[in-house]
Amino acid sequence: MGALRKGRFAAIVSGGLLAATILGAGIAGGQLPMNVALSGQRFVGTMSAVEGESITVFPRQVETKAGQLPTVAILIESARLTDVCLSTVAHGLPLVGDVTMFLRVPGEGTTARDLVADASVLGGSIGISNVEMGADVSATGDVQGVVTSGMVAAESSMTGARLEGVSLTATSLSLRDFTITSEMGAKSC
Repeated sequence: MGALRKGRFAAIVSGGLLAATILGAGIAGGQLPMNVALSGQRFVGTMSAVEGESITVFPRQVETKAGQLPTVAILIESARLTDVCLSTVAHGLPLVGDVTMFLRVPGEGTTARDLVADASVLGGSIGISNVEMGADVSATGDVQGVVTSGMVAAESSMTGARLEGVSLTATSLSLRDFTITSEMGAKSC
């Protein structure tokens, strides 16, 4: 009683890995739409280039495990990202300690629709067209339940982007030729 047969275990693991591989290949090739949400866990993201259309940026607070955290919310209707690296650390895992998970997408293999990132730190070099500073972001129609001023832009291009965030969502995301790896220790992109 309570023992698992090696053959049954191998069949279950092999079936799960095959299903994950097929889904991963479909997502990476852009054949499967994917909704993504990462929240409540701090992460670091770097991109060599970000091109966005219909951008709204404003301050707000996000609820995390540690409580309310002030962030800069960045909404991008359509984004093309180059050389993406996302990393997040799981601290104090039993028997292993800290482990960092990396998601890397080389080249121009990443596109997103309705991308929303809450960042505690954002940096890089940026060029913006048709920008309006001090805009009432609740009047844009993109933001619900927020009464604040922010920045609205038609298009933006950013290079050398580094984001320290607590939340990332998108209604669709396409990753081409991505890899997910884990490494011992607390590291970042």
